[in-house]
Amino acid sequence: MKCENLDWGTYPLVAFYYDNPDTIENFVFRIEFHWDDPYGKNFLIADSYGHSHWANKPPESNVWYHVKLKYHASTQKVDIYITKKSTGESFYTNENADFRIDPFRYLGIGYYGKPDYGDEWSPIRVDNIRIAAIGKTALTPTPTPTPPTVPEGKIKAVWLYNPDKYDTSTLMKDLKSAGINTVFLSTDVNNIWKYERFVKSAHENGIEVHAMILEDPRCALKENHESSIKAVETVLDYNDKSLAKFDGINIDIEPYVDLDLEQVWQDYITLLEAIHEKTVGKTVLSVDIPGWYDESKIKDLAPNLDFFVIMAYDSGGAGWNTASEIEDAVASEMGTIRGEGSKAVIGIGVHEGFEDRGEVEKCVDELYKYYSADSAFSGVSIFKYESYSGLAGAPEVSVPTGEEKGIPGFEAVFAVAGLLAVAYPLRRR
Repeated sequence: MKCENLDWGTYPLVAFYYDNPDTIENFVFRIEFHWDDPYGKNFLIADSYGHSHWANKPPESNVWYHVKLKYHASTQKVDIYITKKSTGESFYTNENADFRIDPFRYLGIGYYGKPDYGDEWSPIRVDNIRIAAIGKTALTPTPTPTPPTVPEGKIKAVWLYNPDKYDTSTLMKDLKSAGINTVFLSTDVNNIWKYERFVKSAHENGIEVHAMILEDPRCALKENHESSIKAVETVLDYNDKSLAKFDGINIDIEPYVDLDLEQVWQDYITLLEAIHEKTVGKTVLSVDIPGWYDESKIKDLAPNLDFFVIMAYDSGGAGWNTASEIEDAVASEMGTIRGEGSKAVIGIGVHEGFEDRGEVEKCVDELYKYYSADSAFSGVSIFKYESYSGLAGAPEVSVPTGEEKGIPGFEAVFAVAGLLAVAYPLRRR
């Protein structure tokens, strides 16, 4: 692999997909050059269950790299070897790393679609892709722990991407068994009707669905307000006509470091005021906020929201995976939200070091108990279902075709020369 013309927000990649790839998120696993805070400029190898492995140094400019993954299905481990093609010198090695790969059908190089905000394209050159099966061992599901009872009136939510990669009835069974009563669903407003059957099935199982939209920080910029408001109007129009309405809209803009923060913040507040005018009296409106939002920013947002979703994860290595750590991390935000008479759902990240579902459920239960008398506390959300379902103690969630989840162990080799593709910008959480 060799990547050129790199810029923040561009992610040249090679990715494998279960379904026809129409977004950068719809992957089973991927190998990419990732330029983002707090990791800088590095190779990233990631699956869809929250296992991310970062090279420990940035690649050199205009140098071809040879990437080899050796996956062991029986243990859900991967050996990663990245070398310089010209010399064979080792660039990055990580053996016996946690990894889980579901069946895949499509190979994608680069990204599909046009840059949304005029960013530079980032070419990626790849050739000689080889996948060799070296044996087959079906995965053995472990028993699902009994989750704690969700207190009456409280939310237990999960972020969900690409619901069509799961069998809906099996997915609903898993969500219900885990006590999930709300889904924040990553929603493509350009294809919004594809979610109607999913929303209807969720409602039949007592689960609310909130359409999560505007997942790029640049949606907040003034020049993009028209398209951002149009996205909200699309959800509202769907609700007016649908047999299964979304129960709310969740805004995931999170404007931050690559932009002029003060200017984009004013643009963001103006946008949320306009969105609130559209949604008030029609649907619930929430906004995801990172942990670094200070008191003034929360006060700016509060008048235009029904509730906040605090993302108490991406700790920069601190590993917020106990209730006490999360309580300390969000104390300032919760205090300000309480003072504004608003409400908040606390989001926890499976990738912060939770070993199994039991640990996640213990943390969730302790958060409910700690905040039991807090008028500002609305519940907990788990980021994200793909990661949560991959933890020990999770049942196997079948894919729609009825194929086995167990896949062969294999070697994937990405050599270097020839084929040119283009990666486009999209912020990934």
